[in-house]
Amino acid sequence: GAEDVSDLIVTLRPALRVEGRIDYRSDASTPPPPIPVIVFETPFGDLGQFAAEVTRGTTPTFSTVAAGGQYIARPYDSSGWFVHSVTLGGKDITDRAFDLQTDATSLVVTYTDRPSKVSGTVTDEQGSPSANAVVLVFPVAPRKWSGYGASPRTLKSALTTRSGVYTINHLPPGDYYAIAVGDPDTDGW
Repeated sequence: GAEDVSDLIVTLRPALRVEGRIDYRSDASTPPPPIPVIVFETPFGDLGQFAAEVTRGTTPTFSTVAAGGQYIARPYDSSGWFVHSVTLGGKDITDRAFDLQTDATSLVVTYTDRPSKVSGTVTDEQGSPSANAVVLVFPVAPRKWSGYGASPRTLKSALTTRSGVYTINHLPPGDYYAIAVGDPDTDGW
């Protein structure tokens, strides 16, 4: 308002370093694509998301600074390469929130060119292929339905083809429900 606030104490802390490298797992001789950025989301979409730019080299690296808090490292799939894992200090934090309270300088994002694949066919009530369905896949465990950032890798969708076939690429290991809904029913998912 219009009045001064007295006896207010604001404690400042230095920014924390967030650093790491990109590794690639491949049986092919295909060169890995440039990965432009690693995004760090807040678990519930709160303000505070940040990103780290990846520098190319023999071993691509990234480095930035951020405020303390909980984050989910969200590297994105690119040009046939898929996120295999994210580790911090040797601990797997793939698709999990980590608590940034000190410098995080040992992040390793590993990509693979061997994606997993889930596919099937959707039929309507009469047993005919459904050409206008959307298949939604989500974890069986309700605790995994929220708190995993704005774009969790465990929530996927796919449109069916004319013959009712759907394919979902690189779904992380786990137990999932898969449901098919009509296209208009996908709003809100």
